[in-house]
Parts: sequence; C-alpha cells; structure tokens
Amino acid sequence: MLHQLVRLLIKFKVIAGQAWIIDLTRVPTYSSVKKDYPDRPNNKSDPEAEFCGYRANDDALQLGYSLLFLIDFKSELPFACLFANGNANDGPLAKPTFQQALNEHPDLASRCTYVVADASYDTLEFFTFVLSKLKAMPVVTKNPRNATDPNADLATDALALLRRPGPIHQTLFNCRSSVERTNSRAKLTFNLKYHKQRGWLAVLRCCLLSTIAMLTAALVAIETGHPDKVRKAWTWIRLH
Repeated sequence: MLHQLVRLLIKFKVIAGQAWIIDLTRVPTYSSVKKDYPDRPNNKSDPEAEFCGYRANDDALQLGYSLLFLIDFKSELPFACLFANGNANDGPLAKPTFQQALNEHPDLASRCTYVVADASYDTLEFFTFVLSKLKAMPVVTKNPRNATDPNADLATDALALLRRPGPIHQTLFNCRSSVERTNSRAKLTFNLKYHKQRGWLAVLRCCLLSTIAMLTAALVAIETGHPDKVRKAWTWIRLH
C-alpha cells in the first residue's frame, strides 16, 4: 500500500525525486524506563525495545526503535522507509533503504541527482553506492571521527564531488532540514511520539500506518484540488 501510494504521487508529479534526503529518527515505545521487570530480557515492559541513546523528559534513557526515512526534497514525503532496533547506527541501514527505493521505484531512481545526508553517512560504502548505483552526487557532511584536526582529509574526500566545506556544498546540504520536518510530522502529527504500542511488530505496524497516513493525506489533497495541503494531516473536501 505504501509503495502504491508513492507511485500515484509520482504520477501526479508530487514526488519529484531529483533530490533524496536520508535520515534516521528514534521512535519511543510505550514502556516505563523507571520500572523494572525481572522476567524480561531487558528488564522493561517492552522486552524487544532497546535504549535509544538519548534522554527523555524525565532524564531517563529512552527505550524504543529506529525508523529510517528516505524522502523527496520537493514534497517532503517519504518514498522508502526501514524499521530497526533502537540502538541501530544510521550508516549500515542506508544501503537496504536505497535498495528498497531502487527495487520499488526505478523511475524515481533514474531522476536522482543529489543524495543529502549528515555526517553519520560519511562512509566509503555510502559514497560508492550513491555514485555507482544511483549515479547521483552525494552531499554529506564531513565526519572527522574524533580527529585532532576537524578539517583533516578523509578517505571519502576522494569521492566527494564538491569541496567540503564549501559554499555550494553548504547550500545543497541545507536542504537536509526538510527531512527533520518530515520526522517532526511523523512524530507529532501522525502520533509516532505518543502511540500506545509495545513490541517490535506492534510498533512496526504503527510506523507503517503513520507513513501510509502521511502519503494518503497528500494524495487526498491533490485529488481534492488542495495541493497546498500535501504536508497537512487533513484536507478540506467539498461535498457536492
């Protein structure tokens, strides 16, 4: 259903596909971090959740999962996503997410010109995949990985088609803020932050349904003549 909605949005020229942006967000589980359950593998009420590496409002470490979005810069809509453990690293998840997009939407892949990502994706594998498979330009911030000199040359510099740092690179990288807005809508508007689910499958379904709802709202906006509302959770529908 998700990919069929994406195909329709591509058909209606909502999802353009020239610039792809990838990012990972953490999805909390509905589980207390303060109460212990000795009979569970992780001592928590959701036995499959893992610590996400950041603190919640009560200063306790957050339990949950990860969701990787691949979005279209123009529409700020996701066209591929990957669900993973709460403590997953961004970099290794990029390739299967790209492969999903290539398999499901080859026509969209043929349009890809730029792939924008933060320093978590500054790896040789990421650059090689984007250059060889997508035939696109990777726009990725340098990750000095605790080097003494933050401007030190990296192995990925040889594959970077744009000087980093540089004005053109920075201008293109600024497009990355669109994925942050997508993450925010998924969590706040489509309820990923306040859901009441526990367990891998339950939270996975919640993430998929939220993504499907986001794409459905965009499709309804187009079908009802409200293209300005493709990023909204609701659309005015005139009944005749």
